[in-house]
This record gives sequence, C-alpha cells and structure tokens, in this order.
Amino acid sequence: MPSSSRLRSTLLASFALAAAAVCGSAQMQWLLRTPPTSLPARSYHAMAHDAARQRVVLFGGATGAGFAPLLNDTWEWDGRRWASRSPATSPPARAYHALAYDALRQRVVLFGGSSTGGYFNDTWEWDGTNWSQRAPATSPPARYGHGMVYDVARQRVVLFGGGGTSTYLNDTWEWDGTNWSQRAPATSPPPRFRHGLAYHAGRQSVVLFGGTNAYGVGPNLNDTWEWDGTDWTSRTTVNSPPAHWSQAMAYDTARQRVVVLLGGSSSGPTEFNRTWVWDGTMWVNPVPPVNPAKLEGHAMTYDPVRQRILVCGGDVGNATWEWDGARWTAHDPASPPALNNPAMAYDSGRRRVVVLGWVGSVGTMHTWEWDGAVWARRRPAVTPVVNSPQAMAYDAARQRVVLFGAGGIYGGDETWEWDGTNWTLLTPAVRPPARYDHAMAYDAARQRIVLFGGLPTTTAGNDTWEWDGTNWTPAAPAASPPARYDHAMAYDPASGRVILFGGLAASHLSDTWEWQGSTWILRTPPVSPPARSLHTLASDAMRQRVVLFGGYARSGYHGDTWEWVGGAWVQQAPSQSPSARRSHAMAYDAGCQRAVLYGGQDTQGAKLSDTWEYTATALAAAGTPRPGGLLSFTLSAAFDARQRYQMASSLGTGPIALGARTLGLSADNLLIASVVGLLPWVFQNYAGLLDASGRAAAALAIPPGPALVGTWIHTAFVTTGPSAPGGLRSVSNTVSFRIMP
Repeated sequence: MPSSSRLRSTLLASFALAAAAVCGSAQMQWLLRTPPTSLPARSYHAMAHDAARQRVVLFGGATGAGFAPLLNDTWEWDGRRWASRSPATSPPARAYHALAYDALRQRVVLFGGSSTGGYFNDTWEWDGTNWSQRAPATSPPARYGHGMVYDVARQRVVLFGGGGTSTYLNDTWEWDGTNWSQRAPATSPPPRFRHGLAYHAGRQSVVLFGGTNAYGVGPNLNDTWEWDGTDWTSRTTVNSPPAHWSQAMAYDTARQRVVVLLGGSSSGPTEFNRTWVWDGTMWVNPVPPVNPAKLEGHAMTYDPVRQRILVCGGDVGNATWEWDGARWTAHDPASPPALNNPAMAYDSGRRRVVVLGWVGSVGTMHTWEWDGAVWARRRPAVTPVVNSPQAMAYDAARQRVVLFGAGGIYGGDETWEWDGTNWTLLTPAVRPPARYDHAMAYDAARQRIVLFGGLPTTTAGNDTWEWDGTNWTPAAPAASPPARYDHAMAYDPASGRVILFGGLAASHLSDTWEWQGSTWILRTPPVSPPARSLHTLASDAMRQRVVLFGGYARSGYHGDTWEWVGGAWVQQAPSQSPSARRSHAMAYDAGCQRAVLYGGQDTQGAKLSDTWEYTATALAAAGTPRPGGLLSFTLSAAFDARQRYQMASSLGTGPIALGARTLGLSADNLLIASVVGLLPWVFQNYAGLLDASGRAAAALAIPPGPALVGTWIHTAFVTTGPSAPGGLRSVSNTVSFRIMP
C-alpha cells in the first residue's frame, strides 16, 4: 500500500487524474476501508490514564501468537472512541512492557518489555504529543512482564519483578522523574512475572496479586502483598482468586476498590473472566450480569473523568469494556477484531455483509455486519459454537445466511440460519457428516446451496451436497473433483455454474471445476493461478465474473488478484492490494457493486482485521487547487446508477460530515466510514443524479482566501436513500489534494 506522503506527492505532481473506463472494462482497484478509529487487535500491550490531557494512552503489544509481530503504535481513548496518534519519535516495537502515569510531572512513563531480539531496560515518557527517551544514570535490569504503578502519596513510579534474561525477578525500583533507585525492603514477594499491580489510594499502598515463577508448568501464585513505600507485607485472606498469571488490575477511585479482571491463565491452561474486588482486607467475587470474554494479555486502567475502569484487548482482540462498580459495558470497536477463520456472506435482502468468527483460543463467537460504510457488531441471544473453519452462503430464495460445520471441536454437522436478528439451529432429517475446511456457494440458477469436500475425518472428502432450505440432499455426480479441503467456491453469473478452485490434498492444487447441477466438469484454461489453499472466491454479479484473492502454498503466501472471465483465468494488476494472506473472508456486495475482503492471517502468522473493497468506482478530478479556483470531478465508472448523489468534502484530515453520519479518512486518504466527532467541515451538500451507467460530473468552487493555502481537501461521492442503512447507500473512492498558492 502506498504511503500517505507518496500518494499526496503523486496527486500534486499531476493533478489531472485520468478517468477509468466505464463498467466492465474499468480498471479495478482495491480500496482500504478500515476506519481510522479501529484499534488493531492485540495482546500484552500497556495502558495508563493521562490525567492532564484526560485521555487513556495505549502503546504497543503483539498482534499474533507469542511475540510476532510486535507493534509500536500509540492510541488514545477519549471516553467514546480510540484515535491513533502519530508522534515524531516512538519507542521500538515491543510487548510485555509497562506504563504508569507520573501525576507530578504529567508524563506517561514506559519501561522495559520484550521483542524478538531480546528484552528492554529503556525508559520513555509521553507528553501528549511525542515520546522522549530518558537517560537515567541508573536503570533496572532488562525485563518483561513486570508491574508498574504510580504511588500518589510518595510521588514515585513503583516497579516490581518481571522476567529477566535468565531468571524471574523480585526487585523493587522507584522512578522520581530523573533516575531509577532500587529499594531494599526487609521482606519481598517471591520472584514472579505477569502479575497484577495497582495503587490503593484509600490505604496509600501498592497492591500486588498473583503471577507465576514457572511459566506454563506452575506453581502459579495467588498471594496478595502490599507495599507501603518501605516494605512489602503479605496479606492473608479468607477468600482469594485462583492462582494464575496475566490478570489486570486497577484502582477504582470512585468506589475505593482495587478491581481485578481474572482474564489470565492457569497452567491448564484455563482462562478466567470472573471479576474480583479487593477492599483492603479481603477479596470479594461479585457476579455482574455480563463479564468480558475470557482474556489473556489485556490491559486495564482507571478513567477518573468518567469514573470507570477501562479494559482493552487481550487474546489478540480489540474490544473495550468499562466497569462502573456494578456491571461491565462493552464498547464495540469500529471494526471486527482479528477473527479466527472468519466466514462471510452477503445478505442481499438486508444489504449487509455478514461475518462470523471467533476471538482468541477459547472460541468467543462474534457476528458482525458491514453495510458498505460502517461495521456493527450484532449480539444474538444464541450463536453457533464453532472452533474450526466453517462455511457460509446466502440463500437468496429464502433470504437467509446458512452456516454448516458448527457443533464440534474439529468440525460439526449443525446447520444454522441467520435472519439478521437471530441465529437458529435447524434439524434437517438428512445432513452431511460433520466436517471442517469445506466450501459452500449458492447456485442462483437452481436456487440451491452447494457444499463440497472438507475434512469429515482425518482424510479429505469429495462428496457433494445441496441445501434446498429444508433438507440436505447428497448428490451422485458422474464425475467429481478429487478429495480436498481448504478450497474455495463461488457462483459464476456468466455461465450460471458454481466454480471451484484449488485446495489441499496430498499437495496444493490449481484445478478449476464447474458444477452443472448434476455433475462436475473439469475446466482446462490455458493459464491458471498458482496452486494454493485457504484463498477466497467471490461472485461479481455486475461484471459477470468470479474474483480470486490470496491464499497459501508451500512456496509462501499469495497476495495476487485473479478473475474468472468467460472460461479463462486473467490475472489483474491493481495499483494497490491487500497484503499477502490466507484464511481471510470475501463476499460480493451487490448493493455497493464491489467485493468485500476482511481479515485473515499474514505471512508472520498475525491475525488481520483490515477491510478492503475491490471496485471499479473511479472518482477523478481536474483543475488547479488554488483559492478561488474551480475543480471539476468526474465519476467515470459504474457506481450506483440512477441514484441521487452528494459530493462530500472536508478540510484537513478529519471526517466528512453528512447529515447525522460522518465519513472518516485513513492515513492514505482513502474514504472509510467511521463514527467520529463532528467538526465544522465545509463544502457539503453538492447534489445531483447519477445517469443510467452510474456516472456523474460536478464542480467544487474553492473559496478565496490565502489562509487556505497548504490545506488538504478530501472529496468523495456518496449516494443516499431513506431505505438505506443510516441513509447511506454507497461510497466512492476519495480524491485528495492540497491547496496551492
């Protein structure tokens, strides 16, 4: 993906942008649609509340299992949403580090952590704008998984324990804003790492709980200690949380409690999601109506402005929760977290792309919907239990999303339907054997969902089944593709047949098959995509073709785009593409006339949560961007024919406001939808009617005034309608330019 600066330079160097050809011959492009307020999923990051700026600050973490890959991004939470910060200097990427807010000096302090290259013992401070590395005369030894908190009474940042280069530590250090000083208490807790630490303002003491000093094998710890600035004291309690590590702790100032979210693990491993409260004498286990999902590697801090405990991330997720002393409230992220093996289908009756997947290792199921502009999480009362790759397809005749493969750890034989509100378990008299890694597609000509292959046992199958809305029927084709799994299928609107490509058997495959309703036919095009598995296919109804993206083979990951057109595979060369990946999800959004791609797993094993669209919509601009100048815009590829459009523009890098909705901009100036703060943006409500081919032309008069020089303007076309979700039907690409002298 091109950088923001490179994209802008290109626009400035040649502002007369070439228009793409119309409709089927238009140059296709991938557009990144992930909202800028969508915090990437992560674990083993750190958070602290910056009281001077009334923001929760988050830094770093890991986006995949173990240490790979690591992040060094900075985010801030204002009580409503996350916003990415872009400091000139940042600490190196890391996980298992610690943050604490130094109230006296009004700085967020970072120390230590780990990377694939080793452990850190560096000290950094965040002033709300930039990170600055400090150079104390004395520093604690390098470590990770330590605890750190600000002692308000003694105006010191206190650090305890962690994992060192060859052992677990139980040393106590304090930071005074200039230097680290090691303390020498008469008594100390045993060595440990991944414990919990919080400052109890009511008792003016630092509270420590749990952790481990023998990772993965035990014994894990459930002891409670207090630091009074001179010594550590063991606190014996009648009731105590179970022994485990990677819990998170924060002090609830409004209610004068230390709250522990038991999202860590025991040596089982068992993950916990109970809430415990320490009142200075004993631990109490309240039972709130809802607990956050079982987590490990999450972060927690207290927001005194809103008087809430804030929890974010963990198990490579990006959910945000708040505790008000009685209940947990979820703040859904701007887009789905990194879901494991997501399945996707387009619900044409409701004009929504539906995604189902699970977060973390414990199978917490998520149902999300994309309306072409924003993601929204749905929370049905009942959800399929899926712990291995399932398959979904939309039954257009019955207006239901159908899932098969739920109900077991390694596949299942359950059939579920999604009606937009609820998941319903069906009980057909006949059904395919339990399986996973299979594929399904809707045969629009025959109004049947077709299922093929997968792993019903340890050996791949090559059976074909059809779903008519009531029952599954096994097919008996004269010819079938060889047994396989991790293949992909989609309906070809040009031929009226279901297409199957690739997969894995003894080796990766590159064959193409067509289902005619009674038998499979092997196609032998002159050129085919390289052999692969875990790729995706989507049916492009408007352009009458099938789109293929990505996948995996023993030679590596794929990031290529192919189209099946008239019985031949044609490789495409869009100017930008999603990164190489496997196990992603893709479906064709007929309402917005574009394929939607979400998530997957990258070449480093990290779970992805980005959203892309593959579209021919091409908004171009010409003119001289000067104060008092006139810019002309042309929408030169099929968009949303015969619909009313609005030309929405904004100054700067903020959102485009459109009535009650706002459209945000990514760092690369690609239009994405986001719920962001309303600001006084200008140049709105230029309206018109798209012609029969979905084209339009409009002009933008730049107001006179030298103060506008140097300002960026971002413009996009949108179509609206009272029956569309939120009134917003479709969104074009964005054209960005800078006003010149």
